[in-house]
Amino acid sequence: MEIKLIAYDSMGVRSMCTRVEADGVVLMIDPSAALAPRRYGLPPHRLEWEKLNEAWRNIEEACSDADVVVVTHYHLDHYSPKRIHCYEGKVVLLKNPEENVNFSQRRRGRFFISELKQVAKEVKYVDGAKLEFGATTVEFSPPVPHGAEGTKLGYVIMVKVAESSGDTVVFTSDVSGPVYEPATRWIINAKPRLVILDGPPTYHEGAEESLAEAARNMLAILRESTVEKLVLDHHALRDLRYREKLRCVFEAGEELGKVVSTAAEHVGRDVSLLEASRLYLYAREGLELASLLT
Repeated sequence: MEIKLIAYDSMGVRSMCTRVEADGVVLMIDPSAALAPRRYGLPPHRLEWEKLNEAWRNIEEACSDADVVVVTHYHLDHYSPKRIHCYEGKVVLLKNPEENVNFSQRRRGRFFISELKQVAKEVKYVDGAKLEFGATTVEFSPPVPHGAEGTKLGYVIMVKVAESSGDTVVFTSDVSGPVYEPATRWIINAKPRLVILDGPPTYHEGAEESLAEAARNMLAILRESTVEKLVLDHHALRDLRYREKLRCVFEAGEELGKVVSTAAEHVGRDVSLLEASRLYLYAREGLELASLLT
């Protein structure tokens, strides 16, 4: 199995875009990227826009020969109605926009699917489904909360890809930790070699309780599952102090002989936390912050 991490928060943009090639089948998971419209009250910095353009070039190239595209939910850093050509001629597997969904994602999903049906080879809702593509099995979790149970952010589906050799990867999408116990159990029961995890949004105010729950669940994944490598990225990498706040997870990985890393580190690149560094990027250029904050 060949797994390529195309665009991630540790690479400078909001994304979890991943390409998986298994038994000759090419899957793209959540091929999109975006920027936070405001952080510290500031719009995206020039360097963020440059990185976003680079990310989209890489995403479009990676999509060019994909057989299957997966959309785990309808947030714009996970799908893109403006880049409909990325889905053209593909089998598109989606979170059901009519069930276990909030109003915003239902509206977005309906519009997106109306566009998809004009270009995609096939459009299929896959909440809780198990599909075969040649010798490769692709399994989807039932809808799980985008964070804690009862969150207003809606639901996502997680993805398990298993090759005929038994090699298995789990892509969690936006479980924000996980902080939802059934999501943790699903990941463990999938018996993955690699887990790609979004981590908790520690940059939000009042995130201490969810951080503690997320840390407990990440430790359970490391200790109770077959995982050998854990890629921790996305929400967690919007905080400059992510290593400090999640120290117990990195230390547990070392103790257990398992690799815990960001997506950038996983592919041998330097971590680039542009969103989290936005205030410093503007200040470094000597711009008048007061004018930007108004």
